[in-house]
Amino acid sequence: MPSSRHVVVSLGEVLLADSSRAMALTETYLPLRWYVPREDVQWDALTPSTTTSDCAYKGHARYWSLASGDPAGADIGWSYENPLSDGERVRGYVAFWCERTDLTLDGVEMPRPESLFFPRGRR
Repeated sequence: MPSSRHVVVSLGEVLLADSSRAMALTETYLPLRWYVPREDVQWDALTPSTTTSDCAYKGHARYWSLASGDPAGADIGWSYENPLSDGERVRGYVAFWCERTDLTLDGVEMPRPESLFFPRGRR
């Protein structure tokens, strides 16, 4: 769903994205994912990763890591460059792990959720 909420994503002191044009994407058993337009991503803070993954609904994802090389920022975000039809609305957008980043919505810091990918104790 398109959203006008102010979404800020960072990791420690590193700003990753700042947008009021994000997409909120819900998936079964996962926390709400915020996809931000590529234009609102701080690309100087990121570098392409060799990691990829596949989603049966959205397609082939490529990952982004912190340019600093900080291990906490490895594969911190992802995008679908050529999504399948179910992922077409997030073409040109980048998502970040809300379980591993600092997310602020409309000026309110959100707690890092648990998920199937990042249960308590694995952050």
